[in-house]
Amino acid sequence: MHRRIHHFHRFSAAIAVGVLFFAVACTSSDDDPTAVSPSSTAIIAAPGTVVSTPFTPQATVAAQPQISPAVRQPWPEGQPVEQSQWVKDRLAATKRIFAFTPAGEEWIDGYDLRQMAEQPAWFGSFGYGSWAGAGEAVPRSVLHEISHSYWGAFSVEDSADLSWDISDGTAQALLQYREQLRLFMLQPPDRFEPLRDRFRNLPGLSTGEYPDLAHFGEADILYMTGGNLQLIPPILQSYFSGFLAAGGASTESGQAPDSWDVAVAWFNDLSSDDRRIAGEVFGLQHFPAQRYVDLPDSGLSGLDAMLRTLYEGEERQRLVDFESQFNGILDREFSLVDAAGADRGFDFWRSYLSDKLDLHRRYPSVLRNIGSDRGTQLANALDFYADISRLPSTVQVERFKAAESQPLVSELAVLLRPRAIVGLFSEPGSGSGIASVLGSRAERLTALVEAVDDVAQVLELESSGIAAALSLEQFIRSVPEDQFRADAFLLLDLLRSSEQDLASNVLPQLSDETLQFILRVQPAFARSFEIGPERLLRAVGIVENGSLEQIKNGATLLAMNSSGNFAIDASYDEAV
Repeated sequence: MHRRIHHFHRFSAAIAVGVLFFAVACTSSDDDPTAVSPSSTAIIAAPGTVVSTPFTPQATVAAQPQISPAVRQPWPEGQPVEQSQWVKDRLAATKRIFAFTPAGEEWIDGYDLRQMAEQPAWFGSFGYGSWAGAGEAVPRSVLHEISHSYWGAFSVEDSADLSWDISDGTAQALLQYREQLRLFMLQPPDRFEPLRDRFRNLPGLSTGEYPDLAHFGEADILYMTGGNLQLIPPILQSYFSGFLAAGGASTESGQAPDSWDVAVAWFNDLSSDDRRIAGEVFGLQHFPAQRYVDLPDSGLSGLDAMLRTLYEGEERQRLVDFESQFNGILDREFSLVDAAGADRGFDFWRSYLSDKLDLHRRYPSVLRNIGSDRGTQLANALDFYADISRLPSTVQVERFKAAESQPLVSELAVLLRPRAIVGLFSEPGSGSGIASVLGSRAERLTALVEAVDDVAQVLELESSGIAAALSLEQFIRSVPEDQFRADAFLLLDLLRSSEQDLASNVLPQLSDETLQFILRVQPAFARSFEIGPERLLRAVGIVENGSLEQIKNGATLLAMNSSGNFAIDASYDEAV
């Protein structure tokens, strides 16, 4: 039976984002979106050190994934490396999740994929003729690198003459794929509309910028479709038919969704925990599934128990790797600088440790059961941060001071609230672990906290919020655009976490000029719920009884500065 998908969002898209995307895309169809080779979408690493495990002939494919250790070995130069046991286990999980053809599995088994231990931020691929690396046991990340490496390994069905030669730049076959991907985005709505919705969430797409469409269209389409050839649009299927089989991430009954409306309806009906796992192995947590709430029942059962067991095993593996590599990560300054020389900084380290804290909450026995002193110390330190995570900054400071002599409490101090971190960092002799983690970031973090404190003090003196908004404007306009873009969401977090809820009391009071500046520099910040559609529309000149020219200019300004997330933009587009 034909299932109709709920498309109320088309109205708002037609007003702004959708129409503008079509217009800009048509005017730039002759431009090469990214003049790079298949391998240059990855991070390029200078020779250094790679960590792998001793080669073992057979991979582990049991329903209960095995936990494999990490052993340091020298970086092999110039010669392909046989897959380590850690890599074999990650690939075994990937092959159990996604439906590859026998030829596809054979290619995966022979590819030079390496574990980048002690470098959790590191990932990248040098293409199908070379090697790729992954830093953590995350199936979608492993699949991402495999997908980058895949291009050129198989011919295009019915177009075997398309060349994968990259000696003259980007391969002819890859250029054609990118063009057909772009054509897919411009086709009228059809049964693959949810996949278009997912791509529309990529930053810059509504303004005709295509690098992200090329990057994720090449490396994430298998993840987005659960590795199911039936969910890849016909215009693109010929590029994957030799590698991918029908099926993919399956349900409890062993069936895989055979259409997008079935897939989204199935995902919407899962329990919250199964949705978390299904989203990780099927990409659906990034789809605007809430816009497809009126779909008929999918007729499918819940998440396949094997997938649940397998993915939970990969999560446990991340904790085991965290323990085994922790000393090396500390020695390398918390891996703030990755193999490509990119400074991942405070924000990455905080995100990385937050992930491990969440995993420890979910699997509290894993670190302790390792049987090492380091595992027990990490478990105790993470327990400490779990206990204080929801406490006010002032209480976190008190609790930290009482516990900072305990092993690893200082080293994990980025898990504190930013205001607590700054308070501790400013006290001589306290929080030495914080100082080693923050480095040059401390000065910037302190400046943000001081700016928020200034706004709070002004609001106490003048409760209307107008003067406080002026204080915040002066700070925002005093920093370079790139710096504000990088710090915007930390600033928003500090405003929201203040006792006076400065975000709600001050952000709507910002001037039209400042809101337009924020919209241009960090569009998602401008669409925060505290500002809201009515205030942002007024800031760009869309007002009651306004002229058609004003409305057109305001709608264009909103569309040209999309957040890159259709779900965030939708209420603003609809309000137009």
